[in-house]
This record gives sequence, structure tokens and C-alpha cells, in this order.
Amino acid sequence: CDAIIHTAAMHGASFCKATNAQFIATNVLGSENLFQAALKFDIPRLVMSSTMEVLLGRTWDAYGTALLREDMTPRPDWIYPLTKLQVEQMSEFYARVYGLETIDLRYMGFDDRPMEQLSFDLLAR
Repeated sequence: CDAIIHTAAMHGASFCKATNAQFIATNVLGSENLFQAALKFDIPRLVMSSTMEVLLGRTWDAYGTALLREDMTPRPDWIYPLTKLQVEQMSEFYARVYGLETIDLRYMGFDDRPMEQLSFDLLAR
């Protein structure tokens, strides 16, 4: 095995349904298990799924209107993006300390409505 691609997580669908402890157990501790498995089985690479909510928050307005840049300070505003930020920090730690090759992909979606129906919603997101 050359890599682990990790896309599972407790996410926005669990908003108001799960406790913070459940998000932490699933997202942070679950990812820790994968980092440890990579070390144990000599798997050199991990691809971790994250979210743009790390920067923008749930309503995507943590910065107001902004051009997104990689050097922006994270501003998670609820437990899900906070746990994803923690996993990103774990990725950096395992890369630096153990030499694993890691990458965190921050996904972002818009809406499946036709463009003419999005109007100002599209500008906000």
C-alpha cells in the first residue's frame, strides 16, 4: 500500500445532532488511528479530507467578503471545522516528526441551484 486516502468524517450533516465529544472521537481520534496505522505498516503517504470551514466558518462569513489565501488565519466557528483543523495540525506534526508525506484537501461546495437563482448567495459563498 502506497497511501491512505481518508475521506470519512462526522460532518455538517451531524450539526445539532452529535455532541462535541462525538465529533472529536470520530474526526480527531479516528484520524490518529490512521496516522498510527501508517507508521505501523510503513505506509508513507496520507491524504486527509478537510473543509474550507476551517477558514470561513459554517456560514462562510468569518472574514466577511475576502479573497481566500493559504496564509489566512483559521477561524472555525463550530466543532466540525475545529476538529478538521486539529487533523490538519496532526498531519503537519506527523510529517515533521515521523517523515510521513501528508496533504490535507480543504473541500468547498456551493449549491446545486441554477446560477440565475443563486444571485447574492453566490457572492457570499
